[in-house]
Amino acid sequence: RLVDCPIRHLGTEKAQDIYYAIEQYLIENGVDMLFGYERLDPFLSAGAKGWIHDGQVGPSAGLGAFYYLTDDWALRFDAEATLGLDTRVETVYSISAGIQYFF
Repeated sequence: RLVDCPIRHLGTEKAQDIYYAIEQYLIENGVDMLFGYERLDPFLSAGAKGWIHDGQVGPSAGLGAFYYLTDDWALRFDAEATLGLDTRVETVYSISAGIQYFF
């Protein structure tokens, strides 16, 4: 007579204990565990930009954010202002958005 016995993969009976031990180690060493949250990384930028037609260079500053869809893919949103330093002072504003892949 055959006895019904479920077949397990090797090592699965200890997997829950192992993952629990890893989680406890990370918590004890200062890692915050957040579940159900999405990742948003804001950033600031500063530099100088030039115009091709007259060679003038002016300071620029901006801000933006990466909204991560996965570890490799993110949506990127930027807003920037550049101050023109030619004969008349002019500020150029730009807004951009795109998809970025991290290698």
